[in-house]
Amino acid sequence: MLERDPRTLTRLQAVVAALIEHRMSTSLVDVERALTRWRSGAHSALAAHGAVLRHAARCERTVERVTAAAGDRPEGILRDAVDAGLMSEDEFVELVGKPSREVASIGALIDEKDASASDKKRTLETLLARGPVLVHVDARRAEVSVPPRFRADASLVLRFGYQLTPAIADLTIDDDAIAGTLTFSGQPFHCVLPWTAVYAAMVEGEQRGTVWPEDVPEDVLTGAEPQIAPGLTAVPAAPAQARGVRSAAVSRVALVWSTATLAAALSTCAPADPPPLTGRRPGKRSGAPPRIAWRDRDIAISGLPAVADDGSVVVVAYRDSDGGRGNPNLTLLEKDRGDRVLRRVEVIAANDVDRLESSQIALRFDAASSWLDERHAAKHLVAMVPLDAHPQTDAGPAYASGLGVSVHWQPSTLTIDLGSAAAPIRQATPASWIIADRPLCASCTEICHNDAFLGGAHVDRKRRIAVLLISYRGSDTCWEPGSQPHVVAW
Repeated sequence: MLERDPRTLTRLQAVVAALIEHRMSTSLVDVERALTRWRSGAHSALAAHGAVLRHAARCERTVERVTAAAGDRPEGILRDAVDAGLMSEDEFVELVGKPSREVASIGALIDEKDASASDKKRTLETLLARGPVLVHVDARRAEVSVPPRFRADASLVLRFGYQLTPAIADLTIDDDAIAGTLTFSGQPFHCVLPWTAVYAAMVEGEQRGTVWPEDVPEDVLTGAEPQIAPGLTAVPAAPAQARGVRSAAVSRVALVWSTATLAAALSTCAPADPPPLTGRRPGKRSGAPPRIAWRDRDIAISGLPAVADDGSVVVVAYRDSDGGRGNPNLTLLEKDRGDRVLRRVEVIAANDVDRLESSQIALRFDAASSWLDERHAAKHLVAMVPLDAHPQTDAGPAYASGLGVSVHWQPSTLTIDLGSAAAPIRQATPASWIIADRPLCASCTEICHNDAFLGGAHVDRKRRIAVLLISYRGSDTCWEPGSQPHVVAW
């Protein structure tokens, strides 16, 4: 049993950092190999870029796996450190009290094929709450179940949703796959898409989606012609055309991204720094870094949301409502000026609060604080100014104001009045800000509806950027979803 004394915890933190650095170093070998092939002309630029994205995704998974295990399975971290040559067997026995062979590995050194399964499951659940979802899958994988005529398709796209016509009555999402009976040319077929074969998803009609670059098939990434089954036409991201080939009784292939479209999607999800607003690099660090702390089953947050000194990104703290329990939870998000998530750090989930010891929770917050320090050093984060939130009244909807700025939002329409001679800023907001109506349960006929409203706002006039908090109303039977932070720039 690993002791929780300060000396041991300090050593564990050092091992966590060493394991992450070790995994990153070995992963960079693949990147260097891809870049060498690109320089020699044997690889396309897109293929080399894909190797970089896979490296980033691989390292992100390692960070998540190791930091999570620091609280749940610290002995497994030390076992992996022994396997990597970062700790001697004698030191392991001294700390744990038994040989390393008797302790299970956490897999920190293994690039698991399905390491992103939980993220895919969570993402699909979120997207499906907003409407029909187009799921991109490599149908050539042996474990995929789709009609035989689509089995040779590396870029098959299937349409899933809770309120389609005809309905997908057996739609299920679990730890292994998304599955359901879809209709192809009037014929039902039970499809099973394991997470290992899913590499992208987007809400139908939206311009942005989520891509898991490490799972994109190599031939799709490099632009090689995929094998398309007879009767299927690959169309480059044209929703109107896709709808034209879909009958009222079809839940089938709707859209296939072209290589160029997929490349664009991959580039938007890469954690690259957008160009500065003024063409200047960040200057001297401004102020103290953001801070988070765990205090008496609550979370103290200061300095968030915060914007980069050059205005390129924003770091926000997201907390879910957790339904009826209301357990504290925290996820840190780094977003660009287009509201795209570039980085995500889950500090603590609602279920962790009741199952982790205080020392394990402290390790989580230490790791997240280190990440905030790193982002502050790289981006020179500046705390954004909160506006006063005004609730809805008979006179009008909720709004936020302060420092000569007022922000008004109603579904689909945003108005920001900067209080100067300039005209107010008006923008349309995406449908994804609104939670789609849905059945209370799989067999329920009663519909759950959550009205959306402006719950708060932070503004940085100098950098022409704001973070809006879109909140939702609920009831005893239809819990309100957690408020969602969105970045708006002008």
